[in-house]
Amino acid sequence: MKTGKKVLLGCASMVAIVVVLIAALAFLIYAKKNKYDKIVFPYLNDAIAVLAKWEPESFSPYWAPEVLEQIPDERLERLFLLYRKLGTLESFEDPEFLKVGFDSKIPYPAYVQYQVTGHFETGPAVLSFTLVRDDSEHLHVWYLQINSDEFLPKIEAN
Repeated sequence: MKTGKKVLLGCASMVAIVVVLIAALAFLIYAKKNKYDKIVFPYLNDAIAVLAKWEPESFSPYWAPEVLEQIPDERLERLFLLYRKLGTLESFEDPEFLKVGFDSKIPYPAYVQYQVTGHFETGPAVLSFTLVRDDSEHLHVWYLQINSDEFLPKIEAN
């Protein structure tokens, strides 16, 4: 076989290997996402319904215990006062899987991130959740962020 054909065959083999690896990685991500969706969707459906009451005490069972230890009650109350500006929850879309990760600062083996668009009395808001699972397989909220135009200062027209 000539050298040019060997090089071409080698390049084709490398491309084929890369394509197979990308396909395998995509399959693994899809499988992991489906695994998490099955347990996260019901959890977030319940958590969002409770969260949208905007009462820190009602939502406290959803937080990871370590988070509650770190956040003073006064700060949680101020945060929920801000969230109350969104008003009543009208509906929300299905949670969207973002990623699975590991962080040495989180005392759990892994975390999973989901994002949910909620439709509130004042308009849409994006709720971002980082969830962890304890030894008994229960989910907990490690991090919550809510973004909405309602939290921006109002600009008055001249």
